[in-house]
Amino acid sequence: MSRTMLALAFAAGVLAPLSAWADAENPEAQFNLAQRYEHAEGVPRDFGRAIELYCEASRQGYAGAAFNLGWMFLNGRGMPRNDAVGAAWMRVAAKQGSPQAAHVLELLGNQPVVEATGCDEPLPAMAGLSPKIAAIIAKTARLYRVDPKLVLAVIAVESDFQASAVSPKNAQGLMQLMPDTAQRFGVKNVFDPTENIQGGVKYLQWLLGYFAGDVSLALAAYNAGEGAVQRFGGVPPYAETHTYLKRIGNLYPAAGRRLPPALN
Repeated sequence: MSRTMLALAFAAGVLAPLSAWADAENPEAQFNLAQRYEHAEGVPRDFGRAIELYCEASRQGYAGAAFNLGWMFLNGRGMPRNDAVGAAWMRVAAKQGSPQAAHVLELLGNQPVVEATGCDEPLPAMAGLSPKIAAIIAKTARLYRVDPKLVLAVIAVESDFQASAVSPKNAQGLMQLMPDTAQRFGVKNVFDPTENIQGGVKYLQWLLGYFAGDVSLALAAYNAGEGAVQRFGGVPPYAETHTYLKRIGNLYPAAGRRLPPALN
């Protein structure tokens, strides 16, 4: 299917008009706000925020949101172009009642049947986890390509979601960054949730890359330092580190796995 054909389908009333700011808990309002972020209408363009809003609206059955996710995949807007995933989202939109999506599927022709990916699953509810912190985790994890559920588990174990936490060893904030680690990853205010989570996620990303996607080694290094993991050639024989890995494993079952290269 050519882009010209898709453009004609898109122009024929596929997108609802941009609307004013509205209640963000309403899927139509989320859809309208997502379009503002996608097209930079009155707000700076932010494809990541647009995707988050489209995903939430689609979860609530709003067909236009699923359509727009498909459109973004088909045209590489804010993500690598992927016709198969774009078609998958068009199938979701068609099932939700979008005749435009059904028409686009006809124009696309045969596409491999794959899962409609691209949306993070909602983070599980945990005592002490506020909507604000959950939103920061989701946004930062997407930016640095780290599983948000891994970040959630680390924060739960490290600080129990206490932004002002300080350990006896002077690890600080939500992700319990040591001062040298905070400095290493550009954190100026370690007690600011956004800065702290960004620094911690950047460190996790670095560790996952350094240890070739081995989550256990990355987490062991987060707890005991990468030097200790190198010296022992694996998880250090520290009771604290083994307890740490067990606690995170209870929250994040993939803690003992190796991530594929595309995810680390």
